This record gives sequence, structure tokens and C-alpha cells, in this order.
Amino acid sequence: MPRTRTLAQLESELVSKLMEIRTRLAAELAMIDGRIALLGGKPAATPRLGRPPKGAKRGKRAKLGRPPGRRQVGGVAGKSLKEFLVDAMKNGETMRARDLTDAVLAAGYATKDRNFRQTVASALAGDKRFRRIRRGMYKLAAAAK
Repeated sequence: MPRTRTLAQLESELVSKLMEIRTRLAAELAMIDGRIALLGGKPAATPRLGRPPKGAKRGKRAKLGRPPGRRQVGGVAGKSLKEFLVDAMKNGETMRARDLTDAVLAAGYATKDRNFRQTVASALAGDKRFRRIRRGMYKLAAAAK
């Protein structure tokens, strides 16, 4: 019959295994720091673990992604997808989202989106410059009047 363990026992085993790994890695780090010092370099400061002292100010966490205030731009010369869509519809005719997707890609818009057609449809639906004529068919709002 299998041995049953409580959650506290499992947590205790996990903590002891993690502490063993931490000790081994700390020894490896000390060895690497020694090699760096022998070569005349300055080893990097070791990070502090645990909570900061009471009253100490915490540093800001590093943010992932692009820097604030910068939008992600695809395509040529920094034009947005909506600008490419407006250019593709300049002739004033009604176009399908599928055809607009092909036209934008042919114009040089760079994307790695697997479902780019849905992205184009969302851009068309969310912008006042485009008018939905019927399902999947769009026209520039200025030309639709």
C-alpha cells in the first residue's frame, strides 16, 4: 500500500531539496567568483535574498516588453496597420477583410501574427475611419456617404 504524506511533509521535503540545490549552486558561484578574481576581474555583487529591512525603500521592478510611450510598429517607415488599411482603401471601393489583409501584406506590412486576418477585422471594426457595409465588407467612411 502506498505511503501517504501530508501537505506539510511534502512541503518540508521540497524545502530541504531546494536548500540542497541552493547550497550546491552557492558553492559553484563562489568557485566562479574565485576564477574571476584570479583573472583580475571584479565578481558581480551577490543578490540579497529575503525581505528588505523595515523602512527600506524598495526598488522598482524591471518591466518587460517595450519601453513606455513607444508603440509597437510594423510595416514600412513606421506606419501603423490602420494607416496601411486606409492606403489600401484609397480607391473608395468596398473591400472584404480577406482582400484587405492580402493588400496590406503586399504593401509591405511586416507581421508574424498567425491570425492576421482577425487582427485586420478588429482594426476595421474599431476605427471610425472605416464603415462596415455588411458582414466582412468595409469601405472608408468618407467614401461611404
